[in-house]
Amino acid sequence: MQKPKQKAPWLEKTLSSLSDCISDGIYCLDTNGHFIFVNNSIVEKSGIPLEKLYGSHFLDVIQPEYHRLARENFERVMNGKNGTPYELTYKRPDGHLHVIEVQSRPIRDGGKIVGLLGIARNITDRKVAEQALKASEINLSRLVKERTAEFLERNMEMAMEITEYKRTESALRKRIRDLKVALSAPLRTTEASASSDKGPGNKTSERTKSGKKRATH
Repeated sequence: MQKPKQKAPWLEKTLSSLSDCISDGIYCLDTNGHFIFVNNSIVEKSGIPLEKLYGSHFLDVIQPEYHRLARENFERVMNGKNGTPYELTYKRPDGHLHVIEVQSRPIRDGGKIVGLLGIARNITDRKVAEQALKASEINLSRLVKERTAEFLERNMEMAMEITEYKRTESALRKRIRDLKVALSAPLRTTEASASSDKGPGNKTSERTKSGKKRATH
């Protein structure tokens, strides 16, 4: 097997330039957790000057609520294992919070772990979109519940109105029937009286044209 040639002097510069062409942030930490390398993407997106990043501890950059998670991941890498991808938030100097997704692995030199290589992808826009979508879904769910409640309430009101209408209609029909009965009662009484006047035993007398009375039964 051919022995690998000695590293060309331009290779390190080329690799450094290559890292600056990548939109994701690339960084290296020493075994104590201090930054020893960052690419231009990290400087530009974090807003933190390069001279301030170099030598800073990674916990000084991220928000306190993520310290435990980041520390556990760092220790995992220092024990020779690849880090588990996780998300964390850091604050820019202008006060804006950014969300990044971090992946990391050990840096080895002759089998010895000498640091950590990390890749940080800015997912702030995605998180904002996810939160907006979630808020929209919650608002839509609330509107559906409100409209459903209004629909059910209106249905109950309509059912009560229909019941009241039927009750009123029934009472009106009964009133009409009672009125008809009341109006027809005098007429039957008059007819009965007239019939009794013409009954047997009632005799009346009528004068004929000749002036004589004629008995009528």
